[in-house]
Amino acid sequence: MARKTIVFLITLLCLMHAPGWATDNAPEARLLQQCAIYKGDPKQSIEAVIGSDQFQMHENGAPNLGLTNNWQYVRFTLPAGEPASHCFIGNSSIDEIELYEIKDNQAQLIGRKGSAIAEHGAIPTPSGYGFKLNRGGYAQQNYILRMHSSKQLIAPITIGSDVQVMHKAGQEDAMMSLYFGIIAVLFFYNLFLAFATREKGYAGYSFYLISIALTQAVLFGYGKSYLWPSSEWMGQNAVHLMGAISGITTIFFAINFLSLKRHTPVIHKVLLGYVALYCASLVLCFVGFGIVSYNLINFCAASSVLLIIASVKAKRQGNRSAGFFLLAWSVFIAACTIFAMKDFGVLPYNAWTVYSLPFGSAIEGVLLSFALADKINLLRKEKEEADAQRIKTIETQNEILETKVQQRTAQLEEAKDYIQSQYDDLRMTQKQLVESEKLAGLGQMTAGIAHELNNPINFVSSNVGPLQRDIQDLLALIDSYQSLGQAPTAEQMLSVQKQSKDLDVDFLKQEIQMLMKGIEEGSKRTAEIVRGLRIFARTDKDTLIPGNINECINSTVVVMKGVTKGHVTVLREMCSDMPEIECFPGKLNQVIANLINNAIQATRIPGRNADQRVVRIRSDYDEHYVRVSIKDNGCGIDDTNMEKIFVPFFTTKAVGEGTGLGLAIARGIIEEHLGRIEVISAPGKGSEFILHLPRNRNEATRTAA
Repeated sequence: MARKTIVFLITLLCLMHAPGWATDNAPEARLLQQCAIYKGDPKQSIEAVIGSDQFQMHENGAPNLGLTNNWQYVRFTLPAGEPASHCFIGNSSIDEIELYEIKDNQAQLIGRKGSAIAEHGAIPTPSGYGFKLNRGGYAQQNYILRMHSSKQLIAPITIGSDVQVMHKAGQEDAMMSLYFGIIAVLFFYNLFLAFATREKGYAGYSFYLISIALTQAVLFGYGKSYLWPSSEWMGQNAVHLMGAISGITTIFFAINFLSLKRHTPVIHKVLLGYVALYCASLVLCFVGFGIVSYNLINFCAASSVLLIIASVKAKRQGNRSAGFFLLAWSVFIAACTIFAMKDFGVLPYNAWTVYSLPFGSAIEGVLLSFALADKINLLRKEKEEADAQRIKTIETQNEILETKVQQRTAQLEEAKDYIQSQYDDLRMTQKQLVESEKLAGLGQMTAGIAHELNNPINFVSSNVGPLQRDIQDLLALIDSYQSLGQAPTAEQMLSVQKQSKDLDVDFLKQEIQMLMKGIEEGSKRTAEIVRGLRIFARTDKDTLIPGNINECINSTVVVMKGVTKGHVTVLREMCSDMPEIECFPGKLNQVIANLINNAIQATRIPGRNADQRVVRIRSDYDEHYVRVSIKDNGCGIDDTNMEKIFVPFFTTKAVGEGTGLGLAIARGIIEEHLGRIEVISAPGKGSEFILHLPRNRNEATRTAA
């Protein structure tokens, strides 16, 4: 696998030099290859800069002006006949930027900070600053860029028409959208695994993915454009903040993943020192020392070398997962190296080098996901082996003990074996009865759940076709506009306007919004049903866990909607601040489902419609108990049957409609929670079952004793 990765990186380097893939040879817009740079005096006027003879020629296409708070100047010339009407500087981390047009040794301001003056306009894009050039007849014209930044100042200058520059910006958005899509998939996948497996490693990796995604968003200008567009301070300092935060999360993830405290204790302590330096860089950023903070963050990047060394040592000590980490981290460092070499002119400035960093981090994320999965599997296997060894030891000890007991008293052993056998049979029978009753209830609800899911899914699928057709119409209109060129004829304009009128664009937009809203509502409804079913059908562990009784009620009502809808009116009165209790949520779901099902059947009185058949569910609590009341307006229970309702196999239903185990199992589950069931009923007036569940099991145990 390592050899394949090396071959991939070599191929990537070759493609970076391939002219067909380079951005500066693309037909849409071109990267300006020749300019002159001058590092100015902060007190020097623009007029003095124009007349300076200290400009130095630069032919890299992306001049690197270094790291300083002073103003930097870049002078470039567009020759006569050059069909360029817009200038784009592809660096969103520039704190302040101005573009001047030079005529007769006089400077005329065109734009400042990417927001050009009104008569020229500007091109909004997350990844840099765009300015409209006033070039009548495409005559030769000189320009000067004046800028400064508290970060490394790179100034790639792209020239072209407004359509070409916007097309280039769209390509950049597409590349970053692909990257963020990959990271989003990895994030939600690992977050799902964190909840599903309860493994902290997946949760830590999810936070790590968020930090590197935010770092890339900041580096490519998406943070300033979408996350904090109105905060000038964040726009200037987000690179420092996210650089330090991502460094800290990377170190802590590596420490936990590679178990560095155990495998390499010295490197572990050094890495904690780097964490302290990252924290110091954050403090420096907040107090206004941006350049010092930036330099300190760059110095801390040396921790990546320590991570390579640590992963090698951990691998030699038998940590198989360290091999995955070494491969993933090597790919990321290679991507960082390519990104840096582009800034210093070693590699050409093109799409491969510009986007090497985000896609290197995406590859790293994928490989680390594999590594994390492998590590979790190893830990689980080790735990299973340890458990098996522990069980084997216990079994051996039991055999020795049983042998001694048998030698002393065979009769007592026979009695013990008989009692144990009867107890095991009883537990097995009880478990089978509980599962049988639960499966019977789920069987009744299956058809209803399928129907409930089918409705929103059909609604979504029925909207997809019209939505696709509308989008294709709009895309066809956009293609027509793009085909007009720089100087469209009147006949072409009339043709496009007729096409727009025939399509009725306003109606298309309204219809698309309506279809998207329908799809969104269908998706939300499907998600609600699936979430309720997942919560209802979860399998309880052998240990109690904190649970909210309102969640149990809501999930059960959602799952049973197919049974209740159109047959009975279910009203819920839930206490909004219901506290959690230690419980088995899955078993409480079964109790609530049994009681609701009994209430539904009790309300089946001839002549009543669904509105007249009411099941009211209410939850509340006091100092000692959480209570759930399930009340119906059904036929009620007479005194004779009241004494038998909790007796196993007793039922008043017709043969084949009930097992007579629902209430018996429900009482057993509530008693297992140290609670009780209260029944209030009268013939013809309905029934109310009230569950009393203790908030504190220890207090309930002492009271019972």
